[in-house]
Amino acid sequence: MDPRAEHRIFANLRAVARDRAVVLVTHRLSNVEIADRIVVLDHGRVIQQGSFAELVADRAGRFHELWELQHDRSGLPAQRTPEHDAQSEKSEKSEMPDS
Repeated sequence: MDPRAEHRIFANLRAVARDRAVVLVTHRLSNVEIADRIVVLDHGRVIQQGSFAELVADRAGRFHELWELQHDRSGLPAQRTPEHDAQSEKSEKSEMPDS
């Protein structure tokens, strides 16, 4: 979608959603900057949740990693390792409230 169409859609969404709950599924993380609450899923499991500022600030979290990848223009990103995934998952589980 071109930037003008995307802007129109999100401007209208803000107006329509003013007093409603909206579930927005997106891979473009800049689209969720205005959300009150963001839930990050991995293989159908909730691995993080919080505000945009909280999730971007959590340098060990998946949201921060994906944000950096979407905004990195320096070349190819470092590849994830199984050890990094295990450490991230351990960190993310310790931050999740018990259900």
